[in-house]
Amino acid sequence: MHSSAMSTSSSASVMDAHHSVDSQSYPIESPSMMSDISDKAITPGTTTVNLLATANTSTMGDTEKSSQSGAARVGAEIKMNKGRKWLLLTIFSLAQFLDLLGRSGLLGLVSKIIKDLDLAYETSAWVVTSFSATFGCFLLMWGRVADLFSPKSVFVLGFGMMGVFSLLCSFMTNQYAYYSMRAITGIFAAATIPSAYRLIMAVFEPEEAKAAITVFSLTGAIGNALGLIVGGVFGIDTAGGQMANWRWFFRFICALSLPFALLSWLLVPKLEGSRAKVPLREKLAQFDLIGTFATTASMMMLILALTFGAAYGWGTAKFIVPFILTWVLLGFFFLWERRLPEGAALIPPKTWKLPNVALLTFVGIGVFQYWPVVQLPLLERWEIYEQTTVILAAVRILPMGLAAFLPAIVVTPLLPRINVRYLIVTGFVLAAVGLIPLIYSNHGAVHGSDYWRHFFPGLVVGSLGMCFAYIGVNMTIIMSVPPQMAGVISGLAQMVYQVGAVTGLSIQAGLLTVHPGDVSNWSNIQTSYWFDFGWALVCGALVLVLYRDVQGSSGNERVEVGSVELGKARGEGEAH
Repeated sequence: MHSSAMSTSSSASVMDAHHSVDSQSYPIESPSMMSDISDKAITPGTTTVNLLATANTSTMGDTEKSSQSGAARVGAEIKMNKGRKWLLLTIFSLAQFLDLLGRSGLLGLVSKIIKDLDLAYETSAWVVTSFSATFGCFLLMWGRVADLFSPKSVFVLGFGMMGVFSLLCSFMTNQYAYYSMRAITGIFAAATIPSAYRLIMAVFEPEEAKAAITVFSLTGAIGNALGLIVGGVFGIDTAGGQMANWRWFFRFICALSLPFALLSWLLVPKLEGSRAKVPLREKLAQFDLIGTFATTASMMMLILALTFGAAYGWGTAKFIVPFILTWVLLGFFFLWERRLPEGAALIPPKTWKLPNVALLTFVGIGVFQYWPVVQLPLLERWEIYEQTTVILAAVRILPMGLAAFLPAIVVTPLLPRINVRYLIVTGFVLAAVGLIPLIYSNHGAVHGSDYWRHFFPGLVVGSLGMCFAYIGVNMTIIMSVPPQMAGVISGLAQMVYQVGAVTGLSIQAGLLTVHPGDVSNWSNIQTSYWFDFGWALVCGALVLVLYRDVQGSSGNERVEVGSVELGKARGEGEAH
């Protein structure tokens, strides 16, 4: 759904030292582990963040050995021929591809779903956010499950059940059943990401891991870009009832998921989590189901509040009650995490004391929301108001997805020499600037040269800018923490991005009803874009003023983070 989900990496070895959605409890045992992977692509569109040093933070059984010996991983944990390795990578990548394809492809089909399920426009945000909310909130938990049991089991379960619930969703005939099925699909889809990283790093040699992770990250970006086109192809069908296009779209996801889930069960090697031998009672104590429930429930309450506020008024109890409950649940979450031992807490309290983490967590909310908030009203307006085919509308939006690839080529090699503060600020400013041509377009018209004068440059510049901001935010988050905290920060960042996407769409659903006519009234779309314009500039200003430079944030100097001193250059890392 969102161009939101992106993967990141940096040429800076300090970043390579530690990031994995699923490894929140794993330390990095040796600085030399940092040098296994470097210079990966940073591509918006993948569903996970800080993917690279998954390799080194959570190399399954090697983690415990490394903690004793301090030695880096010297080879793949599971040996197999190259053909089988790349076949497994194809399966892992397909899971991520379908995650993104299933979300971005749905954008072009939203108007049909609204009609078929008889939804009020104000509640339409749930069509896409019901998946993303649970997806983001359960990433941390699934990473821990893979650690406590088996990454293979988690991956196969997630992949298979994603297909099953996509199929069930295709038969739903009322909004509440649809929302429930999509939310459950998001829970299981989240299981495929941390487990896939773990498995990739188990079967590939260190010198092969760079290419494997790059391919894996690119499939997410490809899924995000192609999703609009695939959704557009399904949108050609105008049948109704159980033959409606969006129903076949979910069945298509199922048709790909189930066979490959079975294939992964047959081909993926058995692998125990690094804490698989821990007694069951101890495992259960480390699940933090209460923390997971609290974050998910607070997210749902926020969506309810924003949805009901738009539909029934911002002064009504239907807005005020869930809005207050959002903060009550968040407060409970933080209090709950404080009382848990560090190894059991989803987000240890000390996380917020690390430099720039609190700032970039807040700023990160404004990153992933940008793509769907720009795309969705345009797709709906072109389809409903201008009677454009779904596939043509998707093609018009496609430059926004493709533009996100450029920073991977241009910015990645320059990261060690770029001041990250100004990279982030520049990115947010460009994202805001990209909205100006859209706001002042000819009421959203794309006739004659209107598209090339307004939409094409606006979509490209805005997407480029937000991608720059995304790269900078991720780089800073990782460089701001000691390696022992890398997994926690990675999972937190991904959760924040998903929460941001959900929040942005929910706010926009309200803004699109300020004036009569929802998306058919261009003033509503302008209002939502002005809000995003201001949001981007506020984020940029906060980073400009509050960002704390970390020593050695550029170049190949030694980086000091807390009490941890890390050699950034490959040679330094190996020398430790």
